[in-house]
Amino acid sequence: MTEFEKCFIMLCTSTTEKESLERKLFGDRAWRLQYLREIKTGDIGLLFNLSRNELIGIFRALSEPQLDIEPDAWGGQFPAQVRVELIGEVQRITNATSIFKKNWT
Repeated sequence: MTEFEKCFIMLCTSTTEKESLERKLFGDRAWRLQYLREIKTGDIGLLFNLSRNELIGIFRALSEPQLDIEPDAWGGQFPAQVRVELIGEVQRITNATSIFKKNWT
C-alpha cells in the first residue's frame, strides 16, 4: 500500500467554495456523516465545484469527519466536517465531468 490509501471528493458550489478554501474545511449535511466516516487522516481529497464543473485540489485530510469542527461554517448548514490542508498550490481542472465520464464508463 502507498502512504495514501484513498482519495475522496467533496462537493461545493461557487457560493461555498471560498469558505471551504479559507477555512481549510470541507463540509456536508449532518446525515451524511455516516458515509464520510471512511475518510481517514492523511487521505487525499478534492473539491468538485458543481456550479463550475471544476475539480479543485489537492488536499490532505487533517482530521477524520466529525460534527461541528467549526459550528459557524457555512451558516451551520454543513456540520459534518473534515479539516484539510492544501498540498502545494491550488490546482483546477475544468470540464471535470468529462473526466469522470471518460474514466468510469
